[in-house]
Order: sequence, then structure tokens, then C-alpha cells
Amino acid sequence: MMKVIINADDCGINKTVDTEIERFIQLDKITSTTVMANMDDLDGAKRLYDLYKDKISFGVHVNLTDGEPLTRSQALLDFGYYKEEDGKILLNGYPYINKRIPKRLHQDIINECLAQINRVREMGIGISHIDSHHLMLTSSSMINITPVVLKHAGVKKMRRARNYIDHKSMSFFVRQAWFTYMKMRVSGLRSTDWFEMFTNFYNLEQKGFRMDGSIELMTHPGGNYPKEDKLMLDADYKELFKGFSLINYNCL
Repeated sequence: MMKVIINADDCGINKTVDTEIERFIQLDKITSTTVMANMDDLDGAKRLYDLYKDKISFGVHVNLTDGEPLTRSQALLDFGYYKEEDGKILLNGYPYINKRIPKRLHQDIINECLAQINRVREMGIGISHIDSHHLMLTSSSMINITPVVLKHAGVKKMRRARNYIDHKSMSFFVRQAWFTYMKMRVSGLRSTDWFEMFTNFYNLEQKGFRMDGSIELMTHPGGNYPKEDKLMLDADYKELFKGFSLINYNCL
């Protein structure tokens, strides 16, 4: 039987999103969520954990692209990975998502990732797995940084790169090779077999496409994907996931 994890990204980003994540939990529309340590409603994420930790899994949504960093690095600011705006230092990693990061900056990026993971732990939130905002941890820029983060964080489960597609291109094989490399670097590392956005998965299902194994579906309740939210709320999960088992990352 195929196993499905439905993860709500961006928990803790703000109260609006956290309210919607709670609604989706109560409606049994998600089985997992990932927490942002540096955004506006970390306390709200902790409240959700205390209420629903026995129902869904809670991971860390490592964020290198939005908001203020938890660490200070003049080297990252000088390089442009951090930026100064309106008197604040902000994360600015996204322009570098597929660029080579000088080795001299690796440790400072690692420090920021670990500071966010540790902040979530310090809040008393048990960490089931790690993923990242804008998929930064699975980008080419992070290939030698992500395994170090995982090792130091002591986390053995993570989101893989998107790979649930019906026409396999070169990017599919690159993404498969990426996770193979991660497993070589981090002993015992686990993930689902497949990963895709909920909407794309839904569209492939309507075409009759299905792969075996386990899959994570990425969602953003209350975020910038209102059509996705409506699709999830309207979907009959008993029919859509017929022959599937809905699980969370604690069960993987």
C-alpha cells in the first residue's frame, strides 16, 4: 500500500497561516507540518504542537530566504546572502539557490540553519524531520552544506527534491542522484520515495498516473495558494487516496 504524508509548510510564519493550519489539522486534511523558527508566530506553532503532537508530525522549515536571521555574519552580509533593508538585516539566500557558495561561507550558513533548528527544540517542539523554505536545502548550492547540518542536528529524516513526474527528464535523474549522495554522507538518512506539490499530484492522479512507495505532498494552508487550499478542502480524501495509507513523518 502506498503511503502518503501531507505536509503544511510555513507553520509559525504568521497567525493567519497558523490559524489555517489548525483548521486543516482539525479537518484531517494534513498529517504533518514544518515550523519556521525566525518568523512572527513561533509561539503559535508551539501552541499547535502542544495541541496536536499526537495527531500530526512537526518538523523544522529551515529558512534562508525570508525574515531576519537568528545569527549575525558580516561575511554573509558582504557576500549578499544577507541584506540590509530599512535598518534590518534580512535573509537573502534565494538569488544564490543554484550558485556556488564559496567554502569560506559554508560554516556561517550551517550556523544559521542549526540556530533555527535549535530554536525550535528550545521551544519544546519535538522534531520529526527537516525541510526548507523555497526548497533551499535540496538546491545545488547546499549540496555540501545540507549533510553537515543534518549530522550536527542529529536529524535522520528530511524532505527530498521534487521527483514525482510522469515524464522523466535529466532533472529527474539529477534529483535522484542528489538524495543518493545525501544518504552516502549521512548514515541512516530517510525520506519518502517521492515528493511533489499537492496540486501536481492531484492532476497526475486524474490522468491515472501513480507510482509505488511513499510520497510527501507539499501544501501551504493560508498562504499564497488559494486554489490549492480550495482543492484540498473540496477533495474527497477517501476517493483521492483510495488504496493509500495516510501517515506522518513519525511513522516513516
